[in-house]
Amino acid sequence: RPSDVSRVAKANLIVRVGMDLDLWFDALINSSGNRNVGRGAAGYVDASVGIRKLEIPTEQVTGASGDIHVYGNPHYFYDPLNGKTIAYNIVLGLDRVAPANAKTFNANYKAFCAAIDERMPGWTAALAPYKGRKVVIYHASAIYFLNRFGLQQFGALEPKPGIPPSAAHVKTLIGRMKSAGVKTVVIESVYPRQFPDMIVRETGATLGVTPYSVGALGTKNYFELIDKWVQVYRQALQ
Repeated sequence: RPSDVSRVAKANLIVRVGMDLDLWFDALINSSGNRNVGRGAAGYVDASVGIRKLEIPTEQVTGASGDIHVYGNPHYFYDPLNGKTIAYNIVLGLDRVAPANAKTFNANYKAFCAAIDERMPGWTAALAPYKGRKVVIYHASAIYFLNRFGLQQFGALEPKPGIPPSAAHVKTLIGRMKSAGVKTVVIESVYPRQFPDMIVRETGATLGVTPYSVGALGTKNYFELIDKWVQVYRQALQ
């Protein structure tokens, strides 16, 4: 929107998820004419720098591949330890554009990391009893969270990332779940309930709904986002 272009034009710093999740942002930066936030500029932050990327495609990506990201799965922010890397990238950008406030930025960064470290044992303990358990998701966005806490993705409602579920695919998925005894489905709050509810009816699985981002389902900050994900997965796995 024109208002977005205006906001970027006035910005001292922009932060991107990166890994081609938000490629539309390039056009926004170019339209703004703000060279200070362009790629490589002081006010440009790619939050994915330093992230150990998962699910990097090994085969050629085509239009038939679905919503496949050539640099790997970009939903890394659902792993709370990656939150510290994201914060590090942001604080480096803040230090560049407002060096007079570097002391405050770095103190806040250290406090944020300390808060993650303080909460991590509790998050890990909450899901430890379910290590190795298999879950069904909607879109391929939970892999970093699952990998962090020792859970496994059994299947997805989307036959390929970004391609809506079909009745045939869901029917096959239901059969596989019954055969394997998988009883957990977790989707994010932006996805429709029609097919997840069908799976619950057919398999007796438990359905959990996690917030898609901060602000969804009443979450107010990153810690509450991860709290909610852990809580939902724990309840759905019981």
